[in-house]
Amino acid sequence: MAGRALIRPFFPTLTGRMVTGILLVNLVLIPALFYGVLRSITEEYKEQFVNYARAQTYALSNLAAKDSDPQGLADLVNDLMLGGQVVYADFVMSNGQRIQADAGLAPKAPTFQEDFAFGQHEDHIYFIALPTFSPSTAETVGNLRLGFDEGGVEERVAMSLRNGAYLATGYIILSLIIMAILGSHLTRSIRQLGNATRR
Repeated sequence: MAGRALIRPFFPTLTGRMVTGILLVNLVLIPALFYGVLRSITEEYKEQFVNYARAQTYALSNLAAKDSDPQGLADLVNDLMLGGQVVYADFVMSNGQRIQADAGLAPKAPTFQEDFAFGQHEDHIYFIALPTFSPSTAETVGNLRLGFDEGGVEERVAMSLRNGAYLATGYIILSLIIMAILGSHLTRSIRQLGNATRR
């Protein structure tokens, strides 16, 4: 009750109107600004990740094309899994033979579902498949299929959104404090003039 009694006379004053107006402007514009900036940043994170996955797959596909030996391809697949960022790797040869990572490296291999955008299928893995061609005959040797972990990018996106919310809240609170102080100083002379007129 005491808090209401102190706040109620504040709003009809010039200072109260100034602070309220600034608060309303900040509540509308600042979240929209932060949302737009953060959305651009998160989309950039996702686009960089997809471009990196595609470039890596293309380079590894060319590497696999130079070694059509099943054992060499198996070593390549295992090496990819050991890197940590690739959580799914196999090579499907043109004759139907599937070369996959050792069971110890992928005890619970996810089901391959090729993605065309980040976050598709909601499995937190970006799956991509690329045909491999023989450098000498230009015939299809097989398909290299990889799955890249999206968890790192999702964590960065969540951290950016969380930090953006903190910054927006801090900005609004700081603006309120500054406007309350400045408003009081700006309206002091007007209050003094009003008091003198009443006297």
